[in-house]
Amino acid sequence: MNQNVDFQSFDWPTFCADHGIPYVERGPNVARGHIGVACPLCGDDPSHHMGLNTSDSRWGCWRDQSHRGRSPVYLVQSFLSIDK
Repeated sequence: MNQNVDFQSFDWPTFCADHGIPYVERGPNVARGHIGVACPLCGDDPSHHMGLNTSDSRWGCWRDQSHRGRSPVYLVQSFLSIDK
């Protein structure tokens, strides 16, 4: 297995579309160059407070600063309900 996986090219829109995760491309909680999804880590996100950067793998929640990261692995596990 290759330990040097390049997540800089992770395609969030395709991942979301392939897994039935609703997202928005613009709106009050969506920064330029991001898509917005309901934060899977908050559990009660009524809107699209999780921003997924479309130019690299970074992600972050507007509601809780501890819900941020650079690698998609942890977030993908949360979206797909995979045990860590």
